[in-house]
Amino acid sequence: MTDFHADSRTLRPSSLTTYAACARRWAAHNLSDDVGGAGYDLNRLPPVHVGAAVGSGVHAGAAYTMETKRTTGELGNETEAVDRAEAEFKSRMEFGVTWDKTTEGVDTGQRQIARMTKMYRHALAPDLQPLLVEHRLSADLGDGWTVSGQLDTLGGDPDADLRDIKTGVRMRANMVQYGAYAMLFRAHGYAVRQIFEDFLQRVSIKKEQPEPLSVEIDIDTGMQEAWETIQAIKRDVDEFRRRAADPNGRAPHMAFRANPSSDLCSAKFCKAWGSRFCSAHSIIKEKKP
Repeated sequence: MTDFHADSRTLRPSSLTTYAACARRWAAHNLSDDVGGAGYDLNRLPPVHVGAAVGSGVHAGAAYTMETKRTTGELGNETEAVDRAEAEFKSRMEFGVTWDKTTEGVDTGQRQIARMTKMYRHALAPDLQPLLVEHRLSADLGDGWTVSGQLDTLGGDPDADLRDIKTGVRMRANMVQYGAYAMLFRAHGYAVRQIFEDFLQRVSIKKEQPEPLSVEIDIDTGMQEAWETIQAIKRDVDEFRRRAADPNGRAPHMAFRANPSSDLCSAKFCKAWGSRFCSAHSIIKEKKP
């Protein structure tokens, strides 16, 4: 029987979006020790994708800006914000980076981070009144499970609004993540009424930096989606454990449904891709003439 690691029962709100896109990819990335313990070998991913490195940099610049405003009422020095953003970007590239067409090198990435950080400070930060910045909270989900999350800012009145920064080439659907945030903060006494995603698009350096797009999330729907996703994760993990303990039973990896139609179904983004744990993508084959 495979050993089940206690820390794998801690869920991050951001991981719920991974599960919603592909449960098997979620398992490969969040239960890798347990998957290995069940006899599956997973792949090593390529170096961090530049999109994630740029996003981490922008978050660092925004965190400095908001923490300074929370303590002083001012946004702080813009050069310092950009320096911190670029330093975080470089630290994320310590073990290499996978580039893409939008960000083809270090110089381009730094220039993009600088202007995205400045755009955040000019277009969003002046109107935000942060109560908490990069503050982590945890809550009990029952059955030995917990949820632990860190949102970028809790603005103004604790019974008002949450805000989260997202970056990327395009905006993605993150409602289930925000629903989990709402559940988490309400569990700590905050009667959150609104959640906003502040999206800063990463575009070619040849184009102007777009204005940020702020989208309000439907909290009630988000919390329902998050709760159902959490329950589904619990069921899948329990079923995986049950199958892993029975050498004559059904294949353990099939307890987590795969989604070969996901945009991230590739060796670049998934440790399970092409392994014995997941070959679902292989059903899509080129027809021979």
